[in-house]
Amino acid sequence: MDILKKQIDYIVENKIIVCEKDKIVLGLSGGPDSVFLLLVLNELKKHYGLEFVATHINYNLRGHYSKEDRMFCEKLCEEFGIKLYILDTTIKENTSIQEKARNIRFDYYRLVLKDLKYNLIAIGHNLDDNIETVLHNLIRGCGLNGLKGLDEISKDIVRPILSIPKNEISTYLDKNSISYRKDLSNEKNCYTRNKIRNNIVKEILSINPSFYNVFNSFSQNIRINQNFVRINAFDYIEKNIISYDEGKYLIVKNKLFNNEDFDNIYINFILKDYLNIEEGVYSSNIREILKIVKSSGGKHTIIKNFIVLNDYNRIIFLKKECFDLYFPDFKDSIIFEGNNSVNVKFEKTKKYGNSTNELNINKDEIKWPIVLRHRKNGDRIGTDTLLKKKLIDKKINRVLRDRIPVFEDSNKIIIWVPGIYKKKFKNLNTKIIYTGRMFWIKTEN
Repeated sequence: MDILKKQIDYIVENKIIVCEKDKIVLGLSGGPDSVFLLLVLNELKKHYGLEFVATHINYNLRGHYSKEDRMFCEKLCEEFGIKLYILDTTIKENTSIQEKARNIRFDYYRLVLKDLKYNLIAIGHNLDDNIETVLHNLIRGCGLNGLKGLDEISKDIVRPILSIPKNEISTYLDKNSISYRKDLSNEKNCYTRNKIRNNIVKEILSINPSFYNVFNSFSQNIRINQNFVRINAFDYIEKNIISYDEGKYLIVKNKLFNNEDFDNIYINFILKDYLNIEEGVYSSNIREILKIVKSSGGKHTIIKNFIVLNDYNRIIFLKKECFDLYFPDFKDSIIFEGNNSVNVKFEKTKKYGNSTNELNINKDEIKWPIVLRHRKNGDRIGTDTLLKKKLIDKKINRVLRDRIPVFEDSNKIIIWVPGIYKKKFKNLNTKIIYTGRMFWIKTEN
């Protein structure tokens, strides 16, 4: 039985892909792995009715070779009658080029996934890729997640040929006269992964030709152990979640991290399973997060495009690109009596609410117009309290303080800092509602 037929049987028997319900977006580079995976999916399409499309990313990093890769993928998909989606982009060459390329392609995969209402992204990772990943993680420092390596199924990602060695894939394609593209940059040892692939793995195989089998057993044992840990860890994490939006932010109680033996395990699961950070997190990153978690409060760090905030009694993991969405900035503006604006609207006071987003006033006691602005050094509220001190007492993280609006009347008297301070009025007749706050997290648990 050839490896194509063998792998199709394996996929169907183990339900790596369920053809009756799964709809696939294939990442097609034109290399041997993605071409072989295209053959696998095409056989599943013919015999089991699988729906799938292909995507190709042209990073324009390799001159005319990049254009030829694109043309090859176009011709291949036309030959097989497969719809191909192409993204042309440019990346400036620097030290983070591989990470940037990965972010671009997965963002594009998920865009196509969403537009087509498909549910899985298929990646042509093979056994060698998995070995390289584990060795890379081990060299950089990793926990149980890193030793486990890549998953065949992980949320919206499936790796149907993860158990096949790369040389078997190339041999099959060559034997059957199936063309594919070669990326000559893989032969250069300028990247850590290339050094692992070209030097370390080859040396290990020379010592033990059965290393592929040994690794598969090792990976399976790690996966079994991790699944056992996962059941208990998830239960505890879930009990300590305050608020969550998958892949965007997670807010947990600080008391989640109260056992040094398990803290790094919880962080690993949070990063991978809640924030969808699939790879590239090392022990140094975990130590940095733990340092923030164990700090007295008000500190932050940035890990893999996420801001990690110690907000005193909470830990906030917030995607950088979502910061403006969940903690929106605003323009300083002048607000005249009764005139609704972008950030403010007026209503007649009917009952006295306690919402942090509204203020009940006597409009006749205010010197109009009101100014909506950011805080300034020396701002004072109430009798003579420094606003800065109030923010510290309220345990508002320094990263968030400049996003808190300040309402000041024309006598330079601060009448309102939503969520922090309200000036008291008599004979209430008007309600001011601050509508500019799209999202706000209460300071209390």
